[in-house]
Amino acid sequence: MRGPAQVTDALAVFIGFTDASDMVKRCYGIADRVRRDGRIEDADLKRGQLACEILFSSDIYGSGLDRVATTGLDDADAIGLLRRIQVKMLNLRY
Repeated sequence: MRGPAQVTDALAVFIGFTDASDMVKRCYGIADRVRRDGRIEDADLKRGQLACEILFSSDIYGSGLDRVATTGLDDADAIGLLRRIQVKMLNLRY
């Protein structure tokens, strides 16, 4: 993985994946299914949303304080975007 996010196997397992490599691969798969079908299974939704929330906001495992440098979003804009992602994900459930 590139960028400030540092996914560990332990974090990936906590979220519900087999390991960090599985998390990356399956998150790409989840994104592909959303683009293709507009829906995902509840378990994938929960794993994907938790991964997004942690990697988006955590300074230990995610972009955290580096987010401003890597995305250009200040905290207010970033939280607004995260909330929009959360609402959108609720609408993806089967």
